[in-house]
Amino acid sequence: MTDSLGIVRNGHTFLSNVEISSCSQYGSRNAAVRFTNSASRYSYINNSSMHSGFGQAVQIEGSRNILMANNVIFNFGKYGVNISSSSNITMDGNQISVISDFQVGEAPTSEVQPAGLLSCINSDCSQITVINNVVSGVSNAGFISPGHECGASPTQQIFRNNIAHSINGYGAIMFSNQASFTQSQLCVEASYFSAYKCSQGGVIIYNATLSATFSNMILIDNQIGGTIMIGHDDREYDS
Repeated sequence: MTDSLGIVRNGHTFLSNVEISSCSQYGSRNAAVRFTNSASRYSYINNSSMHSGFGQAVQIEGSRNILMANNVIFNFGKYGVNISSSSNITMDGNQISVISDFQVGEAPTSEVQPAGLLSCINSDCSQITVINNVVSGVSNAGFISPGHECGASPTQQIFRNNIAHSINGYGAIMFSNQASFTQSQLCVEASYFSAYKCSQGGVIIYNATLSATFSNMILIDNQIGGTIMIGHDDREYDS
């Protein structure tokens, strides 16, 4: 990234078996861990814990080549992980829980749409991999993520083998992402997902597309199993 003096700074972030506690700035997008315009080198965070923050846990924006694997993230406000305008980002085997519906310093009645893991809504992304993660104890949505091209479920790695449970809302809100595949306006598919004990529904596809498909899912003890709504999502998210 380029600093305030116009100097390009390059570096890696390698965190393993690290505890991050009581970080993130309330009422802002300053997360406990933040990658902003980190696009030149590979970084990873694994086997670590992040907890008890005042705002978002992880913000990844304008970045690439980042792996987050087998981390535990809990007790933050608004978002556990928020990915926007990035590429080659992998979220694998993370546990995310207890994400409040507002940040400290932000009124609980304001227009806030929280999520355990928010991936690339209203922004162009590519090569985003969200696999083997578990989200629980979140308001609004466990996951908000693009689906994949219809018929690609046997091999796709965009969103696979994730679980949401005990969500005060939807287990997953899926949408089409034209940056991810070329046929998103015709058909979008969501596959290999499990959700249980979600107050609104297990999974919803909500986007401007001609058709939508669910496949290879386990949806148990939710108010509604799966919902497909063809239209535009007019809710507001920070990306």
